[in-house]
Amino acid sequence: MIKPEKQLTIPTPTAKGPQFKMPVKLKDRRRVTIYLTLLVLAYLTMVTLPTMLPDHLNLKTASLTFLQNIQIMFFSSRAQ
Repeated sequence: MIKPEKQLTIPTPTAKGPQFKMPVKLKDRRRVTIYLTLLVLAYLTMVTLPTMLPDHLNLKTASLTFLQNIQIMFFSSRAQ
């Protein structure tokens, strides 16, 4: 029998959650280029999207028709 003072003790590892690190510093030239490209593309999307819609398009009617079609496709019984 092993004496209590000579037993090996193994520390129990503590569980750690996922570590999410947000980059705080712009570390290199490639990262700066990617961030600037994404920023420019987001700006261009925000500026041009409202101007792309034609005047005769009724967005409310189009979205309601879309939702009705989705309901028919996914929630109606199948014809046999």
